[in-house]
Amino acid sequence: MVVAAFLLAVLHRSPPITHVPGPPSWRATAGDFATPDWFSTLPLKCLAGIGMGVAGTPALAYVSAVRTGSRADQDLVTIQFAGERPAETSVSAQIGATFTVGAAGKPITLEGKYGALVTMQTADGHSHYSGPSDIKTGDRLVLELRKVRDDSGVMQWAIGLSQVPCFRTAYLDHPTRLVIDFLPGSS
Repeated sequence: MVVAAFLLAVLHRSPPITHVPGPPSWRATAGDFATPDWFSTLPLKCLAGIGMGVAGTPALAYVSAVRTGSRADQDLVTIQFAGERPAETSVSAQIGATFTVGAAGKPITLEGKYGALVTMQTADGHSHYSGPSDIKTGDRLVLELRKVRDDSGVMQWAIGLSQVPCFRTAYLDHPTRLVIDFLPGSS
């Protein structure tokens, strides 16, 4: 009886537990926007493409998080890895937001008038990543992200954009992540 009385007293004094919903796991944090000083000096590419390669990469680079967010006049997309980066990465911008799903799949159209396609060789986007494969952001420039391919060591994320895509991109460490910084171009 003493134990029951004690438990009732503790439960009676404890404040109720309430759930306060936080931002979705795919929303960028302040750490995502923290880039080295040299990052802002990288040239902007508008309606262009860029490729990045690195030697000595693992057999597969495992994606662990995909995030997006908006600050001032920029929108940010971050693809984070559980370990090392993939062997090759390309980002190509395009007029229109229609992309192909899978290696030989059907076309899909994302929100926006422009698009960008992120392609990674030697990447795995399903073993360590459990987030959404279609993200509608509500941001000004980056409107939607959708994983359109994740097989045979090739992973692709399509990005629907509201304006001409001007971007800069780099790999950053601690944690290893691809950062794509979108800024408004001229339409």
